[in-house]
Amino acid sequence: MKGKQRIKLLKSQKILLQKQRQETINLIQAKNNELSQILGVIMIDQGVPENEVGQWQLMPDGQAIEKIEPEKPPEEKDKERK
Repeated sequence: MKGKQRIKLLKSQKILLQKQRQETINLIQAKNNELSQILGVIMIDQGVPENEVGQWQLMPDGQAIEKIEPEKPPEEKDKERK
């Protein structure tokens, strides 16, 4: 028989993996929330109005923040081209 090999996990192993996976997801979410809060404080410190913080993002290189331009609906894009 050629192809993929498969070994079925024990119930206790599945439970352990599920528990560890959920703990990891919870930790990542908590750290992401912490990072977002810190970034929000930094944005306000840099002069971004508090009500506009959600419209800004940290650049991938971590060197600047940039305002996100909302995408225009297709009909508005067509009008600009004419």
